[in-house]
Amino acid sequence: MKTIDTVRTLAALTLAVVLGAGLGACDAEQTARQAPETVETGPGPTRSGGSAVTSADPSADPTTVKVSIKEFEVRMPTILTPGAHLFQVKNDGTEPHGLTVEGNGTSVSLPTNAQPGETQSLPVDLAPGTYRVYCSVDGHADRGMSVEITVSE
Repeated sequence: MKTIDTVRTLAALTLAVVLGAGLGACDAEQTARQAPETVETGPGPTRSGGSAVTSADPSADPTTVKVSIKEFEVRMPTILTPGAHLFQVKNDGTEPHGLTVEGNGTSVSLPTNAQPGETQSLPVDLAPGTYRVYCSVDGHADRGMSVEITVSE
C-alpha cells in the first residue's frame, strides 16, 4: 500500500508542478500582452517594446572629422555629407589657434584656442551647402588659415 500511496503522491506533485509552470507561463504571457508599449525619446537610441531601433536624431551618432591646424593652414576633408559631425581639431602648430565653422546660418567655434599639441572636439550639425572653416585668432585666416568645405548628399 505504501508504494501505491507514494506513486499517487509523486503523480500529484508532478501534476501540480506541470500545471503551476503552465499557469506561470500563461500569466507572464498575459502580462506581456497587457503591458503598454513604451517609447523613449531623446538623444540616445529610441527603444520600442524593448528592442533597439536606429534613432532619427542625427546628433546621436556623429561622424568624426579629423582637422589639423597649424601656421598657417587648415587641413581637413573639403567634402562632407549632411548631418552631425564631431570635428577632432588638433593644433599641430607652435602657437595657439582657434577654429570657427560658418555658413548656412551656422556659426560654431572652439570654446578656447587650442594650445600647441592640444586636441579639442567641436560638434557641428551640417546641412547641405558651403561653409567656411577658419582660425579665429586675429589675422590668421587672412594668412591662409581658412578652407571652404562643401556639404552634399
